[in-house]
Amino acid sequence: MSTEAGTGAPQPAEGENTPHDLAYRHTRRNLLSILTDRTECADVPVPACPGWTVSDTVAHLVANCRQAERNLLGRPDHGRTPAGLAGMLSEWERSAAGVERGIRRARSRLAGSVLVMDAFTHEFDIRTALGVSLPVWHAATRSAFQMAVDGFGTAVSCLGRPPLRLETEDGAWNVGSGAPSAVVFGTTHDLYRSLVGRRTAEQIGQLSWTAEPAPWIPAFTWGPFTPPVVRVE
Repeated sequence: MSTEAGTGAPQPAEGENTPHDLAYRHTRRNLLSILTDRTECADVPVPACPGWTVSDTVAHLVANCRQAERNLLGRPDHGRTPAGLAGMLSEWERSAAGVERGIRRARSRLAGSVLVMDAFTHEFDIRTALGVSLPVWHAATRSAFQMAVDGFGTAVSCLGRPPLRLETEDGAWNVGSGAPSAVVFGTTHDLYRSLVGRRTAEQIGQLSWTAEPAPWIPAFTWGPFTPPVVRVE
């Protein structure tokens, strides 16, 4: 495992199951790198989050981190989040330092998992909104994808849909109870974005399915996620 210059902090290595604290930090620092010198982009709309700008999306990420800081560390509220994109990014850095330590020390293996999925999803929302290229590899992919599969799988079961196999170039997951009655294949990116409400039902249907996808489309609405009516990416 490599070490980031100047920090002495361990960095996730490709091919490993990245701990949630490192996955979250990797995602956060990606966004800091993208946004630190682009404060003029604060008001750019983020199509994947209708009605939100880049600034709104960052405010959401900071609010979630501060909530995690209170939950994990029992810290009091630090007051109002600083105004402006630069101020929010600085506050995120402050808050996340404690949150990442808290995740690392937590006894539950799920600690930080939702935070990772949320940050990872919004990183790609912002990249797409700003036309920033997508990374070839990302430390949070495995954690975020597993959380999305778990949520989707719960919806499949609760709706009484037949079991389904999800396949990407990186792995395969069975959801529902029993032997899968169909397989859906897509790239990791395309299938993930489908699972987290960034692809329309039509786009989901254009993934590679071995059966008619209609029975499973309702299960793509789960938790906070719903397929958009019109394309957002």
